[in-house]
Amino acid sequence: VVTRWYRAPELLVQNVAYDSAVDMWSIGCILAEVLGVKALFPGKDSLHQLRLIIEKLGAPSDDELAGVENEQAARYVSSLRDKAKQPSGVEGLAGLFPSASAPLIDLLHRLVPF
Repeated sequence: VVTRWYRAPELLVQNVAYDSAVDMWSIGCILAEVLGVKALFPGKDSLHQLRLIIEKLGAPSDDELAGVENEQAARYVSSLRDKAKQPSGVEGLAGLFPSASAPLIDLLHRLVPF
């Protein structure tokens, strides 16, 4: 059980199989909160949480979307693809944290992938 704001996407979409990457995601959310002095994904519920993740990190790739085990969740995530406000990957994170160093953005990118 993880507080929603720090919950990894694989938990939000109710994947049965997950590993320690969910813990690394939480660490990334905490690091982002320290950098930005506010929560990165302050979702009001699980659906809002997923929407915030996609808006801020960019749309998931086809391969990432294929990893969503729950068909209903996959449809919802797919419907959000056009709502992405940031470029995916390092470029999007650099836009969210313009004063952060390149190595720090790279670390954050590795901690919070979709």
